[in-house]
Amino acid sequence: MKHEEIKKELSAYFDGQLGPEKAVEISAHVSACAECRAALEELSALSNGVKENLSASASPGGKKTAVQDFDPACRGRRHNTGPDGRNRG
Repeated sequence: MKHEEIKKELSAYFDGQLGPEKAVEISAHVSACAECRAALEELSALSNGVKENLSASASPGGKKTAVQDFDPACRGRRHNTGPDGRNRG
């Protein structure tokens, strides 16, 4: 496989969705290619971040809104909204 083809397969490789022959070929390439190794590390970091966010959301009292994740002014505050989505104070 060529470098560009391998780059396109990195996500499937990371997820374990490739057959053994392709996985071995990509593994060998990644061990020798700094660019692909860095891309694989980015996939791993992204996956870990998603898992951490999901586990925090699943813990008691850990429910967060998307705004709380991205707006520092909202972090740590709970939003009290009713079934209609309006803020109750």
